[in-house]
Order: sequence, then structure tokens, then C-alpha cells
Amino acid sequence: MKIKTMISALLCATFLGAQIPVFASETAVNIKDYGAVADGTTDNSDAIQRALDDAYEKNIGVVYIPTGTFVVQKGMTIPTGTTLRGDGIRSVIKTTQTGDGETIFKAEGQTLISVSGVNFQAVGDSVIAIGLYGCDRVDILNNYADCSLVKVDSLTKDDTEKYSEHIHIKGNQLESTIAKKPAMMVYGAQKAIIEENIVKGYQTGVSMGRAYGELPIAYTCAQNEFFNIAQKAIYANRVERLSIGSNTVRDSNIAMDISDCYMVSVSANAINEITECGIRISNGGTGINLQNNTFFDKSDAANLIDTVAEDASAIYDLNITGNSFHNYEGGISAINIGNLRVLSVTNNHFYNTKMDLTKGTVASVMVNGNQMIFETGYADAYTAMKAGKIRNGGQLILQNNQIYALGGTAAKSCGIEVYQDDATNAPTSYLKGNSVTGFDVDIRTNAQNPNKDVKPVFILKNNNLMNANFERIEGSAQASVVRLEENFTAGGLSYPNQVPTTGKWEKGQLIYFAQPTKEGYVGAVCVAKGTPGIWKYFGEIQK
Repeated sequence: MKIKTMISALLCATFLGAQIPVFASETAVNIKDYGAVADGTTDNSDAIQRALDDAYEKNIGVVYIPTGTFVVQKGMTIPTGTTLRGDGIRSVIKTTQTGDGETIFKAEGQTLISVSGVNFQAVGDSVIAIGLYGCDRVDILNNYADCSLVKVDSLTKDDTEKYSEHIHIKGNQLESTIAKKPAMMVYGAQKAIIEENIVKGYQTGVSMGRAYGELPIAYTCAQNEFFNIAQKAIYANRVERLSIGSNTVRDSNIAMDISDCYMVSVSANAINEITECGIRISNGGTGINLQNNTFFDKSDAANLIDTVAEDASAIYDLNITGNSFHNYEGGISAINIGNLRVLSVTNNHFYNTKMDLTKGTVASVMVNGNQMIFETGYADAYTAMKAGKIRNGGQLILQNNQIYALGGTAAKSCGIEVYQDDATNAPTSYLKGNSVTGFDVDIRTNAQNPNKDVKPVFILKNNNLMNANFERIEGSAQASVVRLEENFTAGGLSYPNQVPTTGKWEKGQLIYFAQPTKEGYVGAVCVAKGTPGIWKYFGEIQK
């Protein structure tokens, strides 16, 4: 009875993440007592399996792997209620298996399992150290591996499916340059926590979710460190209630790929030196929040956040708030997205990074309270903030954003461009309270080939345009509607070759014609305030 009580307490402590003590011989089964030899050549598979089975039969439950290198040539099965415990990096289980998906230790439908302090080494590039299928209450703690550490999946028997549940993977150190499978795979599970692991050199760091059946629920991936990942550090496919927080990803290709997931929080992650993309949202999903993440990149090849969706309505809603984007090469897109239903981009900080929200159509867009700063030369020849492609009569609101190009006027550049093409329902774009400084063109409205029966509407109100340059582009004879109301301009406002017919204007406000012609005028001045006020031409151009 005393032994059973001790083991029960141990298993509970293990699941809560407690350190496992070194066991005295009377409370643990030592694999050497069953014929295991740490000579690096003898096949110890049968000896270790005997130790596992005997620990289960005697209700001891703890199998101890002492210091040494123990070779195994075939897979072994972990019984219910078993703790497999080593001395850390010195306790080596080395497999000679080379087949795709070969598993060193496997458990099917078992409960209360723990593997801790074992160093797994493999010859094959597709070997899995621990396979868990339909298991419940499992801890994988403080192990080492140069192969895939763990695969968690459901168990299918007699046309029924049993999910794995309450999986805890913590504190493992994993490093491989040859492993083809992800370092950690969690599929077909409910309530899985992956935390405080260090992963270096794999093709994929952690892969979560499943490709069929019901959605896995409640995955947490937190406080892990990923380095030199060839493909994706974190990949999640079809997960409901997914939390990815406080991870570090560095020197990798794609930091995070979130595909067709629901109720997602990605927060407080540090993403550095990415080759292709920081966070990619692909193939649908809803309730996706990207918040308080930090991105740092020196290349000009990566997009820090982007979306991939063939269907214009596949990704339903996305919120990007409180993030910080830094770049020291220039030209990089912090945000390059589209094909959404609802998009919110609020209170982010951009440093030498631009934003393009026209990758695909969006029904409703709010861009509010962002700050964009460009050092000298970093804003040349491109648009800092580009938004538009509003569909189905939706709205675009750009308000209270601050956009600065430091050190003079950025050549051939634009602060804000609102873009609309092939509108089938009249979209409305509101630009309110924005401040733009240091660009060739402060604000540009760009209506490319609108439907002949539809006029996109652009409303500009209370904007602070320091260089006083407004540009209007029409892609067809059918004009858009542009309303300018109560905008502050330091030296006048560049406008098409006509005086305003809408908007509220103050006496003394100037506009300069964007396309002056011979025998015409430079611009016009408001001589009496009103809506639109009274205007008089000035600056007759020499004939």
C-alpha cells in the first residue's frame, strides 16, 4: 500500500511539471537488472521491454535508465501508469531503426505516462522517439533528442476514434540537421501544452492539428525557442482555441504558419531574421488575433505578416494590434495581406517597414492609431500605407495614423494610397485625422477601372498634410467622388484641375492644380469660407 501511494503521488506531481527525483532501487526498476548493457552495440530492446512489463505487473511503475548508451533495434511499448526516467543527457537510448516513422517507444490507449531525462539518438532521418495514440495524461519532460521527439495522435479501432488528451511537453532540448519529421508533432489531441522547449536545426519545429475529422481543441505553444528552422518553426492546421505566446524564433524560413484555425491568439512572440515570412495566415480561419509581437529583420525579402487564401472570403476576420515591426534594409512589407471579411490594424509601430492591404479584397477595414517612421532613404519609391480593394459595398476607415519620412522628402513616394479597382458596389473610404510628413505625395486616391455605373467615394477630413500634396488617379472616364473637408495643409493642397465642389473650407486655404496646363492657372484660393466656399483662381501660367 505504501508503494502504491508513493507512485500515485509521483504521477500527479509529474503531470503538473514537477522535477522527477532519482529513484532508489527499491522504488524503481533498473533496466540493467533485466539484462540491458550500456556497451553501445548490444540490442537492449527485449531487456527494456521486460523491465517495462515487470514494473507494470508489480505496480512499481517507474523504469530507470542509468547513465550509458543503450542500443535498441526495435520498438518498445510503454504500459499504463509508467514513468520512464533517465539521468538526462548521459542516459542515451540509441536506435538503429531507419524506416520512415519508426518509433522507439509507443503507447496506444494508455494513461498516466511520463518520459523524462532521456537522451534519444537515431540513425534514420524519420525516426520518432515517442509515439502516443489515444493516450491520456502524458508528460514528456526534460529530454534530449536528435530525431523527432514525440508524435501525439488519435487512436482508431473498430471504426471509432479516441483522441489523446492532457498532453504536456516541456523543457526538452532538441537539435538535428537531418530529421525530416518535425521535432514535435501533436495531432488529434485535446488540451495539449508545449512549453519551454529548445529546438534547433529541424525542418519544422512543432506541427499541431490534423487534416481530417473533428477539430482538436485547446493547444498552447508557449515560451519555446526555435533556431535555424529550414521550413516552419510553428505550424498549426485546423485547431480550435489555439494560443501561441512568448516564443522566440530566429534565423528561420517561416516563423509561424496558421492554417484554417479558429479562435487564435498569437501574442508576445519575438521573431528575428526570417527568410520568407514571420506570421502567415492561410486557408481560412476566424477569430485570429496577432498582438504585442516584436519583429526584427535586416533582409528585404520577407513579409512579416501575410495571408494566403484563394477564396476571397476564406479568412474571415483578423486583428493585428500592438505589434512592433523593425527593419534596417528598407523595402520590406510589415503587413502584406488581403482576402478577408473583417480586418483591424490598430496601434502598431512600424520602423522602416510598409503596409499593403491590397493583396486581395476585404469587406471591412479599420486602420487606426498606427505610427510609421522611416529613416532617410528608407521610404523612397514606395507607398508607406496602401489600403483598399473594398468589396460588396463595404467600408475602409483610416484614422489617426502618423506617418513620417525623416530627413526631407522621400523621392517618388506616397504616405497613404487608397486603392479601388473594379468596384461592383460603391465602396466608401474614410481618411480622418491622419498626419503625413516627408513624402512626395501625402495622400493618393487611386480608382482603377471602376464599374461604369459605380463611383467609389473617398472622404478626407481633418488630415494633417505637411507637404500639401494630394494626388487623384482615375483609371477610366467614370470619375470617383473625392470629398475634402477641414484638412490642414502647410502650403496648400494639390488637387485636380478644378475648384472643390464639396467639403467645408476656410478663407485663405489654397489648392494647387495637380496637372497645370498652358493658358491655365497654378491653383485657387478660398476667399469666403463655406461648403464648399467661394474660390478664385490665381497664378496665370505664361502663354
